[in-house]
Amino acid sequence: MSPEVNIPKNLLTKVTEKPCLGGVLKCTEWRLGKLIISHLEGNFAQVGRILDMMLGDTVHMVIVFKGGISGLYPQGEQAFMCAEQTHNMVYPGKKSWDCETHALGLQAFMIGFEPGLFLGLAGNFGGVWAAFAAKVAMKQPACLFPKATYLDLPLQNCLQQVLRCPLPPGLQTLYLEAKAMEMMALQAACWQQAQYPSPRHSKTDYDRERLLFAKEYLLKHMSMPPTLPQLALAAGINEFKLKRGFKEMFGNSVFAYLAEARLEKAYQSLLDGRKTATEIAFELGYSSLQHFSSRFKERFGLTPSALKQKQGI
Repeated sequence: MSPEVNIPKNLLTKVTEKPCLGGVLKCTEWRLGKLIISHLEGNFAQVGRILDMMLGDTVHMVIVFKGGISGLYPQGEQAFMCAEQTHNMVYPGKKSWDCETHALGLQAFMIGFEPGLFLGLAGNFGGVWAAFAAKVAMKQPACLFPKATYLDLPLQNCLQQVLRCPLPPGLQTLYLEAKAMEMMALQAACWQQAQYPSPRHSKTDYDRERLLFAKEYLLKHMSMPPTLPQLALAAGINEFKLKRGFKEMFGNSVFAYLAEARLEKAYQSLLDGRKTATEIAFELGYSSLQHFSSRFKERFGLTPSALKQKQGI
């Protein structure tokens, strides 16, 4: 499920739409000093190159929700590949990279760091970033992960918070820079997780595709979630592989992931201020307002009504 974008309009710097591969590519950018957030959306008639999407001398956090995208060296050799629901941190070095889409639809986010800012932030994470940061310092092309890793819920939730910045003007830039640093920390955690042995239950592309489908299906039906057997049937995968593979890819069990996603959805809905806590609890499938409030307080440290009061909603 792709996140909603609601970055304050006063931070918007550029929106471009251009014909591309028989369709249209839309790029929305928000510039925050030495930090640039880009949202890419595309619908194409064919796959192929998208020119000039990776500017040289900028460190890019790439997060792909739909489709797939790769960076290409000037001679056409692939520098990195991010498939659907994966992420990486990449640096083109002195030269720009072209990008190539691998599907007819694309939705991706890029958070671009000026190298000096990135190196200052990376210094807080010690050895996790050392090899990558050393290449950035020498202006050499680099990728954090040899192979892009799958989005887990904490990183996805942090991106959602970036895209729905709740603070008033004057505090937005500080908030978004802090969130960008938090996303780097979460990527570092993914890097550490990637050091473990190869997956045992999601070995093939088919397995991973089915598990991604299961996650999206679960999120689309969070108000009336399927049972494990029902989810396994819908995804076309056996229940054992669903349980083990889901935790392997997304860092949590199926229903722990659902519980966390529900609460994050509730939090954002409360900040919107368009629905009451009762309406949100009902829509998300909680058995009662009391049960919803109790779970919400356990997760966020305050009740839904206290959150609305705190935000002046």
